[in-house]
Amino acid sequence: MRKRIVLYLAAFLLCACTKVTGYSEDRLVERLRETEKEPVMQANYAKDLYSYYLQPCIGRRSADRVSTVFVMNGDTFVLTLNAAQLINDRYYEGTAAAPAHPAEELKISEIGGDWGTEEAPAPYSVSIYRIGETYYAWLEGGYVVLFGSSNAVGIVPMAQEMLRIARTVVVDRQAVTAAFSRKETITYHAKKVELFTNIAPENGEISELFSDHYSAGNTGRNEGDEYSGSGRIETDDDPVQPAEDPVQPAEDPGQ
Repeated sequence: MRKRIVLYLAAFLLCACTKVTGYSEDRLVERLRETEKEPVMQANYAKDLYSYYLQPCIGRRSADRVSTVFVMNGDTFVLTLNAAQLINDRYYEGTAAAPAHPAEELKISEIGGDWGTEEAPAPYSVSIYRIGETYYAWLEGGYVVLFGSSNAVGIVPMAQEMLRIARTVVVDRQAVTAAFSRKETITYHAKKVELFTNIAPENGEISELFSDHYSAGNTGRNEGDEYSGSGRIETDDDPVQPAEDPVQPAEDPGQ
């Protein structure tokens, strides 16, 4: 009996002393694939533009309208809403507004995945960068970007937690559009307007050619209009004037 207890204790000590000593891309891929299959938790934090779920073991250091700073095991990472991409997708189809990435030569891993379904795919990507002994994780998915730094051991669980949070983010697209875009949809309606009436001017006035010159039930000038001859069309031909002295018939010589 004592031998069994000693063996169990030795096995426990060996497991407890097991330590990950460096960054492993295979371990990161394994963690991400596991997280993709996890059930999506309902949001427990709500902001004006988006909401998300956060595990109790993750702390929140600060937040503003579009970003939130988290703390995990003493390390910091940030969630930022990619409002520019949402505006582009809504108004400028086919364009991209991805945030600037760190220097490409510092990248040591790039892993893609999809946390959605066949009916509603949700692709994402995780990139790992290294500067000296510091590792950086960069995740893009949906309309959010997460970025954080840790050491060789902590960067893998941090990237996993980033993915776990990103999957739960629900963006209020209408609120984002109202907050960051002044563009409005303009709808044009065709309307036929009859500017001129195809009739001959009665009084020689140009205004009589317009359709609103005649009111309903009135074929002459609009009520209240006083005609003045200033608008009459004149011609060079003078009208024939009657003779002043009409021709008298000749007297009958037989009278």
